[in-house]
Amino acid sequence: MTDQTAANGRYRAAVIALHWVIAVLIITQMVIAVRMGPEESPAQHNLEALHVSVGLTILLLSVARMVVRLLYTPPPLPVAMARWQRVLAQIGHAAFYVLIPAILLTGWSLRSFASQPVAFWGVEVWPRLPWFSSLAPDQGMPLYHRIELVHEIMTGLLLWLLLLHVAGALWHQFRGPSVLWRMLPFMRRPSNL
Repeated sequence: MTDQTAANGRYRAAVIALHWVIAVLIITQMVIAVRMGPEESPAQHNLEALHVSVGLTILLLSVARMVVRLLYTPPPLPVAMARWQRVLAQIGHAAFYVLIPAILLTGWSLRSFASQPVAFWGVEVWPRLPWFSSLAPDQGMPLYHRIELVHEIMTGLLLWLLLLHVAGALWHQFRGPSVLWRMLPFMRRPSNL
């Protein structure tokens, strides 16, 4: 479905809002993860509960973002971008659509190994994934550690992808065709476009 917003080169308001809320939550999530430690304490349990709730919120918002993406065609990339830059931008966006849910699903899997229920903002309504919680300890721990490693590797990849995304947007803003106005709600389209 196309609309006048996409034809003008700007993203829809819903996409802009989801983009920035998810971005802030991902950065928040990384800060929480760095602060989490191996020791058992009430503070660590609170950080873990916050990490789980923020992660599940990102998962829900990412599903909403994918639905909006399926409903509305995004605006085309600026014509002035070189072909290789367009390809990299498309690969980067596709990587976000794969990495974010994959990281969140591995986190949910890790949480499903625990004997406690998965709490979502303090309410124990979020289901555990049954195939993980039913494993015997000798089966579960090696799998847990593999999933934990995959979760950490993908999180590192997401951090690098996020840095490249920001660097690319800033590079285009100041060295190539202006792009930030397409995703920043307070910027207007430059008159030279």
